[in-house]
Amino acid sequence: MNELIKKLRDEGNFTDAYLVAKNDLSRNIDNLNCFRTFIDIALEIASYNILFEERKQYITDANVALTMFSESVVMDEDAINIIKNTRIQIDEIAQKVLAEEQDFFESESRKIQDENTEHLGTLVKIYDDIQKSKTQTHTATQKI
Repeated sequence: MNELIKKLRDEGNFTDAYLVAKNDLSRNIDNLNCFRTFIDIALEIASYNILFEERKQYITDANVALTMFSESVVMDEDAINIIKNTRIQIDEIAQKVLAEEQDFFESESRKIQDENTEHLGTLVKIYDDIQKSKTQTHTATQKI
């Protein structure tokens, strides 16, 4: 692993480590160490609790890196296994992110539905009060 990447990761600066790893991979697309470092960082960041669109972008970048690596590396059984295992790893993270996103939106939807139900209940009460008021006013007017 590049010393700068290691230093940045140790400092908790994962986005800068990601940029350096991406640059390393771009310059050494068939290098297994550069590839693994980039994939590990991209998928680690994709697992963080950040915006779903950002998480999906890191997954997309990992997929692009996998494609570029698989097209550039000298193929042997080890390379094939690395590619297959990386595909599985990316797919697992992607499924996890999609499931979390779906859970989040379902939860938000339930909250909105609950609020709407509460507001409708309030409106029904107000409507009933208006109807009672109209009836009381109409009855009082008839007595006069």
